[in-house]
Amino acid sequence: MKKWVKRIILIALITIVVLFIVGVILFKQAFGPMESTRTVKVDGYELLCKQTYNADMAAEFYDVNFTLKSKDGRNLELGNGTFSNEDWFKNIHFYKYTNWYILPVFDNNYSKVLLTNTVTGVKKDTILSPLELRYDTLWKTLHNEIPSWLYYGTSNIDTVIANTLIVTYEYRIGENPPFKFYKEIIEHSIDTTYGNLSTKKICTRKETKTEAKMGLAAKL
Repeated sequence: MKKWVKRIILIALITIVVLFIVGVILFKQAFGPMESTRTVKVDGYELLCKQTYNADMAAEFYDVNFTLKSKDGRNLELGNGTFSNEDWFKNIHFYKYTNWYILPVFDNNYSKVLLTNTVTGVKKDTILSPLELRYDTLWKTLHNEIPSWLYYGTSNIDTVIANTLIVTYEYRIGENPPFKFYKEIIEHSIDTTYGNLSTKKICTRKETKTEAKMGLAAKL
């Protein structure tokens, strides 16, 4: 085989290998997983956050493990959350009430609260899903309805006051049209002994007609 032919074959092989490596790198950057670590200072505390980025054709996901960096040098693992926004760290708040650390995070569409007892080390991880309202005794006494399991809905922890979580839920009533879409504010109380959540008060519920049209178009 002539030298120039061998040279062309060698160049072609090198080009293929380089393109393959570049393709793998670009794919990983686009879809993950990619891991990174950042420190978030919030409300007088310092959180060590280990982030894993993943994506598919529809959305991006940021899985984050949270660890509290104590002043005495000991680190305390708090739990994890899943966010859909790369700027998730800008909206992190951290609270302490009696012997409990309270960290509101997200689990995709829903808010989640991470509770850690500073004395016993007990950890609680509670997802606030509107689909679970059907099992809430206080909620059922006011509404003779069931949030549709075909519509995921959303939840958001608006604020934390002492051991009270004020949460806005968004959900749909009805498996078939015409649907009704609601936003409802509910107060949940944290049991300071065991860290369990209970419904304290059903505040306001408002039908969202404009969002109903948007939700119908998005979900059907």
